[in-house]
Amino acid sequence: MLVGGDPSSPAGPYRDSLDLIAGGIIADYGISKVGIAGYPEGHPKIDRARLWEALAEKLELLKARGCCVEITTQFGFDADAAVDWIAQVRAHDIDAPIRIGVAGPTDVNRLLRFAAQFGVGSSAAIVRRYGSRWPTSSARWGRIVSCASL
Repeated sequence: MLVGGDPSSPAGPYRDSLDLIAGGIIADYGISKVGIAGYPEGHPKIDRARLWEALAEKLELLKARGCCVEITTQFGFDADAAVDWIAQVRAHDIDAPIRIGVAGPTDVNRLLRFAAQFGVGSSAAIVRRYGSRWPTSSARWGRIVSCASL
């Protein structure tokens, strides 16, 4: 699974996952199955148009290298956004399997911080929507899993 991680400056020679793919290291090490990230609710640091361009470029490069590719999304709170995004992916003639990311076990405050950091909806909107019905900090969310391909 290739994820850029959004560092303020790269820790190595690759600026992002597209650079890693384009650099040929995947072929050099005989990697044939690659997961890439998808962003149904967008990305706080990347324009939506650029996300689509990068997704297409990654898929083109990986398929040219004979890789089997699947897309795993960041976690999210808006099922409609995920469903709409999947429809857009398919409308772009992208047929790679898609797995929806699920938030891992954590307390509500940390989950909301992750949501804000990763651009997953609005933390304030989430709190307003669910209010006190959200689990307490001692409650746990389900582990990160790969759901069935959509």
